[in-house]
Amino acid sequence: MVNKKRLRRYLDKELTGMKNNLNDMTLQVDAEKLHALRLNAKKVKAVLGFLKESLHNKNKYAIKELQELFHTAGDIRTAQLNLKTLEDHEIKIEPFETDQKEVMEEKSKVIADKNKKFNKNISSIKKKIGQNLTSIKNNSVIAFYYDNIKILSNNFKVIDEVDLHDSRKIIKKLLYNLKILPPSLTKKININRDYLDDLQELIGKWHDTFVTLELLSKTGSVDGDHFSFLINKKEERLKKIVQGTRDFDSNVMFAKPISGR
Repeated sequence: MVNKKRLRRYLDKELTGMKNNLNDMTLQVDAEKLHALRLNAKKVKAVLGFLKESLHNKNKYAIKELQELFHTAGDIRTAQLNLKTLEDHEIKIEPFETDQKEVMEEKSKVIADKNKKFNKNISSIKKKIGQNLTSIKNNSVIAFYYDNIKILSNNFKVIDEVDLHDSRKIIKKLLYNLKILPPSLTKKININRDYLDDLQELIGKWHDTFVTLELLSKTGSVDGDHFSFLINKKEERLKKIVQGTRDFDSNVMFAKPISGR
């Protein structure tokens, strides 16, 4: 069982981390603090998703108050990754780079200007979650992992690029929630976390290139050679994902379904 005390301790830590990183970012937005803030947010969202699915109650664990902060931080991170993609491949596109820097500046100002509001929202979420937390039985935890791994298994049988980013979100949700499980339950579920982590990393690299290509297509600010290079890079990364998921079921070590499912 994942008891209420364990859940509360984990969520309190991540929500406090969100506040600390938010306050640091108000003074100066840097990649490290932004990454830490988004990681706090993803862990909170993953655990609340776990609660929603396991306890079949979406309303108690909704976090709409934090959506603006999530999206704003995500916009800054996307702009950073777009610039890094060009830098890594030694591609220079000044209008596009200028546009991405403007996005970072504009969204960073939003975080600074709305610091009090965002802090208040985090405190509100912390209170609401605390009032609604409940322990989760082993069977519900095992079913959560089994059902999500089954979704991934189906997604990877014939890979559709449209589903890849969502598959990565599922993988990260499974990995984050392993951290709140007692060791005995982690052992019982018995999934290969290293394999899943490597897989989400592959999909993440593919997605970074995919997003940059989409933005460059809209702006029309890249020459044919550079565009072809990035397309080839995306296809190369997609091929690695296809190879890496060819034996997904055996590599991931399926969690056993509970009796009667």
